[in-house]
Amino acid sequence: MDVFAAKDLIDPLRKTLRAWHKPPQESHPLAQLRLVSNVNAPPHAAAIALIESALRAVEPQYAALLHKRFKEDISPKRLIITEHIVEKTFHRWQNRGISQLATEIAARENRLRNEAARLLETALEPQGYDRLFGCDDVIDKLCHQILEAGRNPITAVAGIGGIGKTAVVDRATRIVLRHFQFEHVVWLRYEAPTMHGRSLSADSAHTQLLQKLSLLPHIDATRLPPAERSHTGQ
Repeated sequence: MDVFAAKDLIDPLRKTLRAWHKPPQESHPLAQLRLVSNVNAPPHAAAIALIESALRAVEPQYAALLHKRFKEDISPKRLIITEHIVEKTFHRWQNRGISQLATEIAARENRLRNEAARLLETALEPQGYDRLFGCDDVIDKLCHQILEAGRNPITAVAGIGGIGKTAVVDRATRIVLRHFQFEHVVWLRYEAPTMHGRSLSADSAHTQLLQKLSLLPHIDATRLPPAERSHTGQ
């Protein structure tokens, strides 16, 4: 599932190129890219490094024009003269160069996001369905509620057994994790363990959840409230 289309990066790339030598701004046009946000550098520096790397995949004549125009800060009028081209050709080459640059960066971003999403999906159980029918509205609503975790810290899906609640939640989870709003995913199956339908106690489920959370990086179980910390055995 691709997240970014090349056409959606054209304008942010133009803004970044024009600001190549300008002081970094508080917000950056390419800050939404994981290729930028995952780098241990200021957003503007990370974006410029990304552009320079991606320019290697652009056709040489277009890449050279973009390099001279923005990195070397040569004016269009001077480039038209030194490159022996007319103004129409200059703009056509520049536009094609930026388009190819956007295509390359979008492809890299989507590969990175797909790899990160697949890694998060390893916390889930294997997908037990090929396709869901008639559930789109429910899944959309569930995704919306989960992504508004600040307003909806707990979301419940209720219904009789066997109607597909687990499949719907699984599908919604796979969609939500590709928004990368959450660093980790914990999937805990909580169901009746006996033939007569008696379920696990809430305390047992709570204990299992805390144990899984304590194994995640960046989760310090010693900082949990005392009553919860005792469940983790830390």
